Amino acid sequence: MLKDYFTYAIMKLNNEMRVCISNIVSKERGGILRITIEFELISHEIPKDKGKMFASWLKNCIEKYDKEMYNLLYKSGPKDKEFTYSIYLGQNVKFNRDTITVPNDYIKVFFSCYDLVQSIHFFNIFTESINKLYSYKGTDFIARKIFLEKEEVFLSGEVIFKAVSPIVVREHYNNDNENNYFHNLDTVKGKQVFEKNIKHRLLKKFGEKSKYDLDNIDIKILNNRMVTVRHHNINIPSNLCVLKVHAKEYILKYLYYSGTLSSLNASGFGMVRMVK
Repeated sequence: MLKDYFTYAIMKLNNEMRVCISNIVSKERGGILRITIEFELISHEIPKDKGKMFASWLKNCIEKYDKEMYNLLYKSGPKDKEFTYSIYLGQNVKFNRDTITVPNDYIKVFFSCYDLVQSIHFFNIFTESINKLYSYKGTDFIARKIFLEKEEVFLSGEVIFKAVSPIVVREHYNNDNENNYFHNLDTVKGKQVFEKNIKHRLLKKFGEKSKYDLDNIDIKILNNRMVTVRHHNINIPSNLCVLKVHAKEYILKYLYYSGTLSSLNASGFGMVRMVK
């Protein structure tokens, strides 16, 4: 199927969405709209590691939709994923020791993916999940609605990004994935590791031909607040920040849609919005 992955994804869309996607492709921007999924909570308690809860739902939906896609993303060894998400719980939530009390019946997940073909597949995946109950560690929830968000167009080489899910700056010691240190962006060392991580990911994506552009990236931390988040049952420091980024338009677009400003982006970190 992967030999004609794009055609397969398009054929699974309804006619209205085919027109929408065709318009995007014809503009040759290489990206797609962000997607919002609205969930109904059956209970008002969710695990504190809410990102892991959504990741479990996402993996389950992908596997049911297409096992080849699931194996490509999760069973073919470590790989950089080009998507991210943020979770909005609404107002008046209460953070307990191991859970979060959500007084409203609904939460929203904002999902972003850089790759056009994968984005279409994700839209199909989310569409097929509508009105289907999912259980995770005693928490039951149902995807009820999905919405498409207008694509951002980068017309200049400088933007201001505001993090809507925390940015994690992870450093591996001695190339050991199990030996990690998480940095504060307010420190000199933290900013150095942050920029090193970003350029490493971008070089892997765009190759040596992009090296001059990568060397000329400039990132300024305009504002930052360090926050502790739960990830895989441990608390890690992360950063809610506002960044001014000067770079080529194709780099800005990749950072915006893929979540690559953060380590662990596919676990719900590094989602940003453009500040007008």
